[in-house]
Amino acid sequence: MKIKDVLIGIFMKNISHIIALMTMIYLSLIFIPIAYANPITIQYFHQKGCHDCEVTGPIVDQIEAQYN
Repeated sequence: MKIKDVLIGIFMKNISHIIALMTMIYLSLIFIPIAYANPITIQYFHQKGCHDCEVTGPIVDQIEAQYN
């Protein structure tokens, strides 16, 4: 076996891995617009006097301000 044949074999193996990786990246990029196509609705239930609601209230307000 010649060194040239070995190098060509290694190169072809790496090319197939690169093509597979590029194909996966391309296919994942195709579906990104689909993920952002429809808005989502988040329902937040709270009650006066609830400690957990008092803690999460400002976080929900921040999220609402960020995405409106």
